Amino acid sequence: MAQKGRSIKRRKARATRGNVTFFLLASVVFLAIAFLAYSKYTVKTGLLVELLGQESSCYTGQDSLSSGSWNGSHISMETGFETPDPCYAITSITAEQQAERMEINIRTSHGGMCVQCFGFTKVRYEIKKPATEKKTDVLVKINGVSSERLVLLAT
Repeated sequence: MAQKGRSIKRRKARATRGNVTFFLLASVVFLAIAFLAYSKYTVKTGLLVELLGQESSCYTGQDSLSSGSWNGSHISMETGFETPDPCYAITSITAEQQAERMEINIRTSHGGMCVQCFGFTKVRYEIKKPATEKKTDVLVKINGVSSERLVLLAT
């Protein structure tokens, strides 16, 4: 009788291990499918950005604003922002798009000796061939810090 009890316990233990293995395998498959389905909608696309011009001067009360509009298959943008002095230069502008959201990051660096006043920089640039969305939520960052959020409507 004791032998029969041990064999039932062994079968139950094997069945439990089999259930755990099945559960773990099913969980991994489910998570892989969920990740693949989710990643389809969260792909960020790097966009080509062309710097058209930059003006820097001492700050005289200008508004730090970004504006943009569709220009054919491109978006023309203008961003103004304050700097510690007017000798900051644009080192890069990058743009990424994820569905109806776009993030623009403007990087600057200091150019050395400079007049002592607060600076203001206005930069004009064009984002080449972004995905056309009816409404695009644009976040502009200066050196990685959120500066401005605007909405562009496709025409």
